[in-house]
Amino acid sequence: MTGQLKSSSDPTSIVDLESFPKASVALVFGSSGGIGGALVEAIGAANRFEHAVSFSRNTSPSIDLLDESSLERAATFAAAKGELRLVIDATGFLHDERQEPEKGWRQLDAAKLARSFALNAIGPALIMKHVLPLLPRSGKVYSCTNAAPIASAASRMRLRAFNLAGTCGEWFRRRPPRLR
Repeated sequence: MTGQLKSSSDPTSIVDLESFPKASVALVFGSSGGIGGALVEAIGAANRFEHAVSFSRNTSPSIDLLDESSLERAATFAAAKGELRLVIDATGFLHDERQEPEKGWRQLDAAKLARSFALNAIGPALIMKHVLPLLPRSGKVYSCTNAAPIASAASRMRLRAFNLAGTCGEWFRRRPPRLR
């Protein structure tokens, strides 16, 4: 499906990259991950945008979702390339070398949960804080984020916590009143 991106929230929805102005900029945050990397490839293959700019922890400039100034620098850097028309936030965090996924209630740690929340909810909100004012007020603009709507982030964190009530590495859901 060259030149088209499917929306995960609406499987019948397709973003037609050919409908964007040629002299514009596509921006992807989280380009080092599987989803972000695939989106960068699809955008590049469409050859529609004058510039396709991507950011991750490994790019220059790099981004750190826990460092708002890095997000502001990245947004400003991308906007200097031209008119932003496509903005995708493909950032997300489950685990890294310092933090493995919890597999039971005994592994829950307040600091680690707070870090996960900061990376998965606050970081994407701060990306949009710095990108949205840079978008043109007219013409076609498409912006999407993993954390949209941000308001449901707390619900997702609660669900994640409830999913931890597993044994032997199996994760399963239970309603909070049934947890013991």
